[in-house]
Amino acid sequence: MKLNLTNLAKDKVFRFVLIHHPPNNHEEPDVELGREPMFNGVSFLRVLEDTGLDWLVIHGHKHFQRLVRIGDSDRSPMIFGAGSFGAGLKGTVATKTKNQFYIIDFDVGIDAIGEERLKANFNSFYWDLTEWRPVVQETQGLPNFCGFDLSKKLDVPQLAVLIRDAIPHGTPWCTWAELKEQIHALNYLTPSDIKSLKVALGKLKVKGVAEPQNWFPEQLSLP
Repeated sequence: MKLNLTNLAKDKVFRFVLIHHPPNNHEEPDVELGREPMFNGVSFLRVLEDTGLDWLVIHGHKHFQRLVRIGDSDRSPMIFGAGSFGAGLKGTVATKTKNQFYIIDFDVGIDAIGEERLKANFNSFYWDLTEWRPVVQETQGLPNFCGFDLSKKLDVPQLAVLIRDAIPHGTPWCTWAELKEQIHALNYLTPSDIKSLKVALGKLKVKGVAEPQNWFPEQLSLP
């Protein structure tokens, strides 16, 4: 299988695997999602990794979103678990996420040795019972404008320092949109990156102006 996948995909710019069941166990705290991973899914992820190519594995089934990287290799695949577009969400799941759809911009970045690597930015929308709106809060689903960039290894503490140093002294605040124009890595953060970055910014005494449950701050300021 590894040889077949490598030969099939080595000259492709983008490489996707589309499956229904998650390839590995997908659990969320305090949410009952069931236990139905793909049979031999972890072994399949290892096969993808061993091709030495970038892969995005897209799955559904759980009605709960995720964007994670499984494995510690430079070629470990990204996994995108899509939320549900139209299922009737019930119980604790309905309090943790909403019905969603996504528009994804795929591109390539160049790594340190000159190879093209997969990167993506997500536009995420949720249904608020009257219309589709961009995701803002954590309980609405995958964050709007999240993403990943496999051409660069993210250093969250260093990124927090860059943000702190980019905020002009003597001004009351700097908007998140302004910071994204200066620091391109902010366009390619996974949900876990975002949460870790908030913690790091707090340790640097950088204050965010936004509702506590929002994924991103609207503005940032220095003490």
